Amino acid sequence: MTINTLWAGVDYSMNSPAISVRMPDGSVHLRCFGKQNQTVTVPGFEIAVATYPEWENAQHRYDLVSEWILGALTLDHAVGIEDYAFSRGATGRGFHIGEMTEVFKWKWWSRTGRCVEVVKPNTVKKFATGNGAAKKELMAEAFHDATGLWAHELLGCKNSGASPASDVVDAYWIMRWFEERTDG
Repeated sequence: MTINTLWAGVDYSMNSPAISVRMPDGSVHLRCFGKQNQTVTVPGFEIAVATYPEWENAQHRYDLVSEWILGALTLDHAVGIEDYAFSRGATGRGFHIGEMTEVFKWKWWSRTGRCVEVVKPNTVKKFATGNGAAKKELMAEAFHDATGLWAHELLGCKNSGASPASDVVDAYWIMRWFEERTDG
């Protein structure tokens, strides 16, 4: 596949947002928040974990996270994000994730004049695994099949469905879906 557009995929969440960024040399940079700062570099990939910044209030938090994501991008990138998925465990947080995401979308638009593209979670899951209801472990297995990497092993997570590994896996597949849709 030829990559004509530099895509970035964002997996937004309140506790562990992640971004996957295609670099001009074809490599992939994966960024997320975790318990300790660490960077792992393997051929074609760099995975960096940052500790979540302290914030004063919700608006400050939204600003810090959006600036962190913007710092990983160039103005040449196109950005894709997973649409909101409201699970039973997210009760009451849908409003906050919507606000947090919108701060980033607005900042990106105000800096580039381009909108953030949106894809449904089940579309990304079906693209990655063939199953639109795939669990985190199946997404991780598909990531391993595509890259030869186990994100949870590189990041020291207890299993393939644990954060932040599952978050960088989701961000990767969001980026790949947009690449395939536009360049494939």
